[in-house]
Amino acid sequence: MNYLVTGACGFVGSNLCRSLLLDGHHVEAIDNLSIGRLEILQMATNDVETGKLKIHISDITDFDEMLKLTKNVDYIIHLAGLAGVRDSIEDPWKWFENNAIGSFNIFEVSRINKVKKIVWSSTSAALGQCEIADENQPANPISPYGASKLSAEGLASAYYYSYDLPIITLRFSNVFGLYCHMKPLLVPKFLKAVVNKKTFEIYGDGLQTRDLIHVDDIISAIKMSIDSDIKCETFQVCTGIKRTVNDIIYFLKEEIKKYGYDINIINTEPKIGDVRSNSGNNSKIKNLLGWEPKSDFEKSLKNTIKWYIKNFG
Repeated sequence: MNYLVTGACGFVGSNLCRSLLLDGHHVEAIDNLSIGRLEILQMATNDVETGKLKIHISDITDFDEMLKLTKNVDYIIHLAGLAGVRDSIEDPWKWFENNAIGSFNIFEVSRINKVKKIVWSSTSAALGQCEIADENQPANPISPYGASKLSAEGLASAYYYSYDLPIITLRFSNVFGLYCHMKPLLVPKFLKAVVNKKTFEIYGDGLQTRDLIHVDDIISAIKMSIDSDIKCETFQVCTGIKRTVNDIIYFLKEEIKKYGYDINIINTEPKIGDVRSNSGNNSKIKNLLGWEPKSDFEKSLKNTIKWYIKNFG
């Protein structure tokens, strides 16, 4: 099959391209390199036959370019966009342009070029403050980032019901794993501070909860969504397990000591736009898609730490 992956040089995108190539598919990889890096995709695929991989340095906000690149494509996994709550507050237009208009372009060119199915990445930030994120929660985003993703979720629904274009929306929780080093997420931010001998800041009291999921489980959810007969749904992709930031940081700190590292940690003021609870309910994706997370949390986190320190320590 011919796959097109946007955001292919990022964390999830590079892992996904590797997996698709191992399955024998042709992959058209798109990235504008504003966040992703070619070396990330190269690191992920350096031991894989890459004759079926074609890389395009392109931007999803360029409609004409997307129209050209999506011809003769069977499936699109749309991962490109901007993440980050605090940065979106500083520059809301940039986030809307990339996440809403960029996604509109992908949906529209897919309609024109008769793409079979789209799976794309949204976020629980589209919901705003809620104790447990699930698909029945009313959406009240509290940041431009969440709002831009919610806008794209509305477009995804409209394109299915108006044009019969199958689109599956996956709301990822906090992802970690190999090749995560460029992402502004909790685990890579901590490890970056460690190897650069910087102080790590916990915003607030550290009792806010996060739902950490390994990237391999994200990849399996994407592939199962493509292969399923489901045409239009929104799924929370999460473990359903709450962990406080303090507990996660304690585990990370104890593990890095095994490599001869230590780190200074301080508590600072909470940041505007941060949600207090970021954990989810994955019963819908379990029931409808048959997906469930299978990665062992502690083992996967230890492997991520080992990989990070080996490559950047």
